[in-house]
Amino acid sequence: MQQSLWTWWSGSLAIRTFASDAANEAAQEAELNPLLQTPGPPSSRRAGAGRQDASSSRVKLKRERDAKTAKAVHRAIPISPKKMAMWTDLMRRQHLDDAIVQCQMSPKKAARICLKALQSAQANAVNNHGLDGTRLCVDLIHVGQGSHLKKTWPHGRGRSGVRRMYRSHLTVVLRESDAQRFSQFQLPVMERQRRFV
Repeated sequence: MQQSLWTWWSGSLAIRTFASDAANEAAQEAELNPLLQTPGPPSSRRAGAGRQDASSSRVKLKRERDAKTAKAVHRAIPISPKKMAMWTDLMRRQHLDDAIVQCQMSPKKAARICLKALQSAQANAVNNHGLDGTRLCVDLIHVGQGSHLKKTWPHGRGRSGVRRMYRSHLTVVLRESDAQRFSQFQLPVMERQRRFV
């Protein structure tokens, strides 16, 4: 038994030394042959220095980009993201006053939630960031999918199914710009459309 263990140990040791010898030979061959050499990072920079420079430049760019923007986030809104997205697509790149008027004219739940988010973002822009409230436009309005609840729901003939109660997250970013408002001739058209909603 001891003899077989010894032969196994010496055999595995020989395999290890053979593998290390092969690796050493490959490294020596790569030193001699310039085609097998892979370019490394420049010697003047440390390995972590590049990452630190990139992250600091990202932070600087973010600060410069957010200089004239204000943000408001509403989470876990009890409405489906599809229904909310139909409204948010209408308000993108509009003047803030036009978007607020559009939300006020509709009796839909999604429009009321968008109105709250827009007013919250406007208050953040004026009070926290010191932006001009008359020059704000909707730079970004985004709907994300939140966690949804599953409930058992009764069906006919003694059966039951699963009903999903969807939730969504709404992010509004306002920016100071020289976007033009709607003309007064287009607002009555929106009022006529409101009658059919």
